[in-house]
Amino acid sequence: MPFTVSDFMKVYRDSVRLVAGAGGLARPISEVGILDYELMPGLRDKYERLNLAEDQLVLSTFLYAKDDPYLITEAVRTLVANGASALVVKNVLHLQVPDAALRYANARNLPLILASGRGFLFDHVIVEVSERVRDMGSSTFVQGRVDAARRRSCPAEEVRACALAVNPSFDERLVCAYAVVGGTVGAACARAVDRAFLASSLHRPGTAVFSYRGGILLVATCDPEQALDTSAILATFQRDVLAPLDAAETPAQIGGIGASSVQVGLEWFGRCVREALWAADRSVSDGGAPVSFDALGIDKVLLPFADEPELTGFTRAIVEPLRAHDAAHNGQLLATLEAFAECGCSVARTAKALGQHQNTVRYRLDAIERLTGLAPREPVDMEQLDVALRLARIAAAR
Repeated sequence: MPFTVSDFMKVYRDSVRLVAGAGGLARPISEVGILDYELMPGLRDKYERLNLAEDQLVLSTFLYAKDDPYLITEAVRTLVANGASALVVKNVLHLQVPDAALRYANARNLPLILASGRGFLFDHVIVEVSERVRDMGSSTFVQGRVDAARRRSCPAEEVRACALAVNPSFDERLVCAYAVVGGTVGAACARAVDRAFLASSLHRPGTAVFSYRGGILLVATCDPEQALDTSAILATFQRDVLAPLDAAETPAQIGGIGASSVQVGLEWFGRCVREALWAADRSVSDGGAPVSFDALGIDKVLLPFADEPELTGFTRAIVEPLRAHDAAHNGQLLATLEAFAECGCSVARTAKALGQHQNTVRYRLDAIERLTGLAPREPVDMEQLDVALRLARIAAAR
């Protein structure tokens, strides 16, 4: 995942101001360079091509233009021609930026940024931006920050810090989506994901897509005053980012897709990731159709605690005797109990759904009561049985 001009603006928000080229904020940054002496008379032909590179964040003081402000416009043209990401100027000489330079930067979407303040030191900026470029390009670093944010014990401020380490351009309203990938998300698959994301309408500074724990994680954010349409985001994610993987160098099969609820505040970043993973698990068990965490009903309450010893013990005490009986007798007690729950506890509807006689269903319900001590036809007992079934499905999906 690249470090972008927008990310740079967020990191140095107290020291920088964008004056032109707002259309280029999503440009990636691969390195940092300095432009000063290259445009000085007598030196420009010797050094210009040597020191400028594509996707470079260029720092300058306008020193070369102190006697000829036109060189500011020429610098902008030169950087556009060389594919620079942005021009950041510490205007120590207080030179007037020509209108022609601003117009050209706007027309070519080259961000022109003015920096101020004694704390904005070029050598510090070069080191810090280079470190962020390295970190955000490392899948190990990104996964580590997401893992840390997912821990329930992680303090809110640390969750925020983890989110902004993943992408400094994240805004405060957010939703996550996760796609389970069959096999391994290797280098070829990751490259295909990056290409598809860059070409999609999802690509903007506050949104990121990257490989995570054997799948693909999407984090979409926007201003808290705006709205996020989860259904539209999921549809675009499927169509524009995941579908092209079928034609990638190493085709990837998507096993399921899940989306979190929408939250306001980056302190909820870890929770959104957890919800997306849980919803993706349900999507896999349901055959691959996209699942939203908001549509999980009572399971939304159970999911965060499904791994707690008290709940796993509760589930085993009810479900394991039924599984053992079915295994020993080639039985269908567990399937019958699941159908009974899905059919509103109606013997007639359950019999029809299973293609069995109603007396067969009644016999199986009696057997369930003998094995578990809970009567499926008693509402209070059926509540416990239903919770155990839900927890068992959650455990199987995971």
